[in-house]
Amino acid sequence: MYTILQMSLASFLTVALSGNPVIDLNQAVDTAVVQELAPITALSLPDVIEEQAKELGMSANMATLAQSIAFCESTMRQFDKNGKVLRGRVDSADTGLFQINKRYHKARADKHGYDINTTEGNIGYALYLLQTDGSRHWNASKKCWG
Repeated sequence: MYTILQMSLASFLTVALSGNPVIDLNQAVDTAVVQELAPITALSLPDVIEEQAKELGMSANMATLAQSIAFCESTMRQFDKNGKVLRGRVDSADTGLFQINKRYHKARADKHGYDINTTEGNIGYALYLLQTDGSRHWNASKKCWG
């Protein structure tokens, strides 16, 4: 049996943000609710990238490349410390985890159904770019990941 303390903060936030009932930590905890929540696990961003790459039939090497690019571009962050979508320091059009430039990619991302302002959309579009164009879109950071 799990207790609230055994649940990771990420798992708790996943539940809280999903629209499911949130446990009020100031009230007694119903063990049935806790047991229902126990199987929930939150994946790290590298794990999410790996899972999405697998779903797209990408090789493990390509998934690892994508993880490296994301780390070099954003230190594996979609959002800044204020909860806003991370923007580039050199070019504020660079957006999110993979620092996808809105000026060059927003229309194409939208056309393919990716919202690069979301973590899922940023990862999905980056993987799409890797599959279709290779890593050339991240040549500026290649010294870091290459």
